[in-house]
This record gives sequence, structure tokens and C-alpha cells, in this order.
Amino acid sequence: MFFERWGDELNRQAFSYIPQRAVSDNTKAAGLRIVARIPRIKIVMESHDALLFSVPKSKVPLWTPIIKQEFERPIDFSKCSISRRPLIIPCEIETGSNYKELSKFRDFVPIPNDLLQQKRLPRSVTEAFLADTLPPDSPLTNIIYNHQMRNNPDV
Repeated sequence: MFFERWGDELNRQAFSYIPQRAVSDNTKAAGLRIVARIPRIKIVMESHDALLFSVPKSKVPLWTPIIKQEFERPIDFSKCSISRRPLIIPCEIETGSNYKELSKFRDFVPIPNDLLQQKRLPRSVTEAFLADTLPPDSPLTNIIYNHQMRNNPDV
């Protein structure tokens, strides 16, 4: 929901919502997939583009490749109104006992390709970012594709 008055500022908010939502939805979807693959992992905090996990030190080398793999899963935009190639948002992992002592984790053990295919969960509808095409006579066509506004409160 957007609470701005009809005009340029409302359109800026609405148009920027979709790309920002892609990052946020990717974070939430990655969290769900990670918990499904590692049921004992604990998500402590979620923000726009990050998750904070509580992980036993002994499990860090085992669980970080899974976390990275799920975060870097390609986002498919092929069925969107403006089709484009898949997007992979890079994932950086930091480890430490608290925020002050976080340092980049670089000791990834690669996951064999045969396990990659077996462990992946199917994409949800929101992960695929499916979008219906507008009918040719839709009043939203000019607003969305041509950025032309009308002073019509019904649109």
C-alpha cells in the first residue's frame, strides 16, 4: 500500500517497490529454504537483504555452503512484464561471536553438483515472480509502460 498523494512521488515509490521487493523476497525465500534443508539452524534476525543465524561453531563449515547456495539461487524474471535474464544476488557470509567481531568467511567447501540438484527445493510461485500480462485496452498500459499519468482517480 502506498499512502502518497497521486503524482510523481507516488509513481516513484510504486516503480521502485518491485526491484526492492525482489531483494527482500529473495532473502525471505532463502531463509525458508535454508530452514527446510537445515532444520536445526536458528534465524535470529531478518533484514531487507540479510539474515542473522545462530550456528554452532562445529557446523559453520558444513552449513555455510548451503546458506550461500540458497541465497545465490537465480531469480527468474522470464515471465515478468519486462522479461530479462536471471539475476543472482551475490552472498557474503561473515562469522563471529558478536557484531563487533564479524569477519568474512572464505573457507567454503564446494557442494558436489549431484548434491546441488538433489537438495534444491522447488521454486514457489513468488520466487518465480510470475506476472500476468495486461489486456491491450487496459488503462494501466500507458502508466506502466509509457510512464504517462492521467488525472483519473479511478486508475
